[in-house]
Amino acid sequence: DAQFRGNFNQHALSWIQSDACAVNGIIAVISSEVSIFILSYLSLERYVMLVHPYTRCQISMPVTALTLASLWLLGVLLAVLPLLGLAPSFYASNTVCFPLHLHEGYADGWQFSVALFVCLNGASLVVIAFCYVSIFRSIQQVSDGQPCFLITVMHFVMQTRRETADCVHGAARSSFAQRFLLIVMTDAMCWAPVILMKLLALASIHITGEHFS
Repeated sequence: DAQFRGNFNQHALSWIQSDACAVNGIIAVISSEVSIFILSYLSLERYVMLVHPYTRCQISMPVTALTLASLWLLGVLLAVLPLLGLAPSFYASNTVCFPLHLHEGYADGWQFSVALFVCLNGASLVVIAFCYVSIFRSIQQVSDGQPCFLITVMHFVMQTRRETADCVHGAARSSFAQRFLLIVMTDAMCWAPVILMKLLALASIHITGEHFS
C-alpha cells in the first residue's frame, strides 16, 4: 500500500503478472480451501460419532492426524496445480489475485475455477448441511419427540438460551443446536453468494464492482 498508494493504476499490470501476486493468490486459495475441507471433515466425524456411535468405523487420533495432513497437502496441490502448465495466468485475472473470475467468467483457467469454487465447495456445503441436519434429527429422536427445531431457531435468533435449553432437555443440546445453526449458516453465507455470482458470470451476466465487493 505504501508503494502503490495514489498511483496503483500505473503498476496494476505488472503487479498481477508478478510472482508476489501469484504467491498471494496461492496462500488465499490454500486458506479458503483447507478451511472448508477441515470443516467438512469435522462434520463427517461428528456425524459418524453421534448418528452411528456403535459402528466399527471409529476415527482414531492417528487417522485424524493423517487426514488433516492429507487435507493440507490437497489444498496446497489444488492451489499450485494451475501454475504447472494448466493456466499460467490463473492468479492474474484481478488485482486481488484471487481467481474467482467474476468479472471475466471465461478468463484463463476458468474451468479449474468452476471446479474448485462451484463444484468442490458446493459439494462441501451440501455435505456439511447433510451431516448437521442428520445429527440434529438424531438428537431429536432421543428426546421426548417434541418439535423443537423451529423453536430452537427462533430462540437462537432472540438469544433466549434458557427456553431453548428447556425445549431440548438441557443446556448441552441447546449449545449444540446453536453451533449447528452457526456453522451451517456461516458456511452458507460465505460460499452461496460466491457460487451464485460465479454462475451468473458464466452466464455472461455482468458483475459490477459494487456487487463483487
